[in-house]
Amino acid sequence: MRRLVEFRLMTRIIVFFVLLTCSVGAGRAVEFRLTFPDTVSTEPLAGRVYVFLTDDTAASPHYGPSPTHQVPFYAKDVMDWQPGQVLVLDDTAEWFGRAMKDLRGRYALAAVLDRDETEQSHLAPGNIYSRKLVRVFGPGAAESIDITLDRRKEPPQYEESELQKEVVLPSRRLTAHLGRPVSLKAAVVLPESYHRRPEARYPVVYAIPGFGGRHYHIFMGPWNQQRYGMRDHGLEKIFVFLDGDCPTGHPCYVDSAVNGPWASALAKELIPHIDANYRTIAAGPVRLLTGQSSGAWAALWLQLIYPDTFGGAWAASPDPVDFRSFLGVDLYEGGVNMFTDNAGQERALGEAGGETLYTYREISDLEDRMGDNGFLATFEAQFSPVGENGQPRRLWDRRTGAVDPAVVAHWRQFDICLRLREQWPALKDKLAGKLFIYVSAAEEADLCTPVRRLDEAMKELDADVFVRILDEGGHGDGVWRQIIDQVHEQMDRRLRTAYPLLQSPAPAGAAAPATAPASVPKN
Repeated sequence: MRRLVEFRLMTRIIVFFVLLTCSVGAGRAVEFRLTFPDTVSTEPLAGRVYVFLTDDTAASPHYGPSPTHQVPFYAKDVMDWQPGQVLVLDDTAEWFGRAMKDLRGRYALAAVLDRDETEQSHLAPGNIYSRKLVRVFGPGAAESIDITLDRRKEPPQYEESELQKEVVLPSRRLTAHLGRPVSLKAAVVLPESYHRRPEARYPVVYAIPGFGGRHYHIFMGPWNQQRYGMRDHGLEKIFVFLDGDCPTGHPCYVDSAVNGPWASALAKELIPHIDANYRTIAAGPVRLLTGQSSGAWAALWLQLIYPDTFGGAWAASPDPVDFRSFLGVDLYEGGVNMFTDNAGQERALGEAGGETLYTYREISDLEDRMGDNGFLATFEAQFSPVGENGQPRRLWDRRTGAVDPAVVAHWRQFDICLRLREQWPALKDKLAGKLFIYVSAAEEADLCTPVRRLDEAMKELDADVFVRILDEGGHGDGVWRQIIDQVHEQMDRRLRTAYPLLQSPAPAGAAAPATAPASVPKN
């Protein structure tokens, strides 16, 4: 009996010390000790430094989390960071996903210093970063991690060709507004017959990519050319693939109080430059627009505010075109909250198969700690008035989710459906038959509902606006594969109506058909 008592006592003592050891390990503070050598910069640096983690240790952690992969990260704003100086990120740093002391498991990690103020990405050229490390966090594991940011992000490398040219045009309007040099950027994709038919002029399509799309992606493979049908689809056309990037996310080519006059810079600076340097038919009826996602919204907007400059806009999966359903939120409803619905339930921002992928609150928190240039915050930079320190006024309170009605009032001017409903009688002669919208009912972020509302409103007005809602396809290529032939048939129909002499391209070595009249009217 005595031995049994002694055994139980010893067991309790052992368990106590095991638990004590685990609790001490669990409570130990994690810290990241960051340095950069003078090989990446001999000068002190400033910006926002991140330590990104991913539980997919085979992947690169440098790009940070995404809505569908909300892994932890830690961040801190720094000034006058000297070469060789140790910068410590500890539990006082801003964080998302999991506090440092609660990290458990195996992660790949990397550090990035975002010091660039001209592009949205924290991996923009000139930023510095570390190699990937893999570490295990938890009781008994090393909790102080040294990371050296010894690599500098270089500009992307790509080459022009006879049929693919880059345009970088300094913009007077954007430079004056932002107080720093700003250029309009585009890739020009020329038709196959362009150089063997020096007398020919061509219609032009301005294509606008979605969030994160860059003009130079044209040079990095055939994907975008295939998506928009730049080759082997009907009449030959010059494509101008615009840049979809600015420091706050996507410019959406609006004249923004924050981002600057992107729409007027495009219409008054870039388009005349393209017409002067390439053999376009420089006339509104044969100057078309198309785009995807944010670029689709931009295409519709440009057609709406410049109805004589463009002859039609083809939009696939546009950002919300009716603010009565802004990603599921009716912005005009009194007391509306971005995070919760009227029943107090968390709002889903992304759904698939009836399951919530992520909530508004999660994505808002994620973007807020990433630096306010994510997908949600970019709308504020596009549509909001200027607030303190030149930053856009916030549509919603980042802590409570409450929507600011004064900001909504400023946003009204950018509500495409509202604008069409109010101005259709005055604009119908200029816009009828020029707006084409495609969207999938399977959109993860419910971009279909605002299109449905616009369609209903246009039918009530008997307005000639084309809307096609697909049963499947999601948000990207699944839609384009279904619509690309119809899009070019619609484009070619409008082009031939404006210029009956336009014909399909002649094969190499064949007699060249007329592509445009010798005398081209200017708009």
